[in-house]
Amino acid sequence: MDNIEDVPVVLPELRGPWSFTLRYGQTDSDRPTSITVEAPEGQVIDAAAWRAIRIGRVLSKARSRRIDPDARLLTEHLSPPPARPHVDAQDYPARIDRHRERVRLIYRIALSRGINPAEAVAEHFDSAVNTAERWIADARRAGYLRSYREESAEYRDRDPLTVAHGLPADSELPDPDSPPPQRRLASKRSRSSKERT
Repeated sequence: MDNIEDVPVVLPELRGPWSFTLRYGQTDSDRPTSITVEAPEGQVIDAAAWRAIRIGRVLSKARSRRIDPDARLLTEHLSPPPARPHVDAQDYPARIDRHRERVRLIYRIALSRGINPAEAVAEHFDSAVNTAERWIADARRAGYLRSYREESAEYRDRDPLTVAHGLPADSELPDPDSPPPQRRLASKRSRSSKERT
């Protein structure tokens, strides 16, 4: 008897958002046996809506959710993703830094597990893949990421825990219950201000 696995997928780029449930009859198969589409409340599945649904995107997103549940769980246990700030925000520089750092972290965790980085970033931030691709390009221009080839050479097949904790590849793994390290700018500032007084 086949093992039945249902994988829920939501496409936020479609107004609604639309929900899809993919059923896999065998766990070693990359191809679903059925896809159930659920329109948002107040919308119907007509020809125009059907044309707007990109089944390839649904399959790709489902694959990233199935291929490595450990990597997905790791990214889900990080603190909530920082929102991309508006350029006119008063604290824009600090907030854009936090956003780019999170994009870099998810990108590298995805590489370590053989998952498409843009899809992983899109899923983590609940955004469209083309939006995630723009954020990745922005992080690269700002110096947070190197070229795909360089990043892949360093992070592919790494343990995602060492990546999440910012540790070198040959480091001893931290306690699995400890969260990834947070930036400690405030404590450094408070120490330096105490030293001056």
